[in-house]
Amino acid sequence: MTCITGFPGFLFLLLSPCAYREFIYRDFKSGYLADEMTMISKAGYVQQNGFAALDDNGMPNQIAELNIHGTKYGIRMEELKEALYGRHPARVERVFQNWQQYLGGIAGLARISRSGKALNIELVEGGRYTVALDSLVSALSRRGVYASVGEIPEPASAWDIRGRKIAQGQQTIPVHAT
Repeated sequence: MTCITGFPGFLFLLLSPCAYREFIYRDFKSGYLADEMTMISKAGYVQQNGFAALDDNGMPNQIAELNIHGTKYGIRMEELKEALYGRHPARVERVFQNWQQYLGGIAGLARISRSGKALNIELVEGGRYTVALDSLVSALSRRGVYASVGEIPEPASAWDIRGRKIAQGQQTIPVHAT
């Protein structure tokens, strides 16, 4: 007998479509597939403001304002265009306000996704974020007001049993009870 999503075929015949969906959803929600499911939550927005930010040389640069969890970052428009074409990653820089906007140090990188449908942002401080390319282009071309930024959750393998984060390259020491 054939299997449908890991269940015997006769189960599909015994249950109504509505009951079958509820059975699958209950098992999906509480069962073995719940750990593999990832949810992207909203973390902020991207918009193009009309103000130029000064870099460390005092030159004004048009930026795309990136607001993540209340922290303001900026991506230079020239670098963002290069990143959207897939040539080079764009620098994400902190933006400070003191009578004018100033670009601080590099806070991360933004590059196009493998599928070409999103811009992935990886911050040095930790955290990975994504923006849909369609909404980003509409926000930058002023057809839309802003584009939503979603936070990509870290994989479960990055955390140990006690809920502490394991850094890349960090070794774990096995403990044996005597």
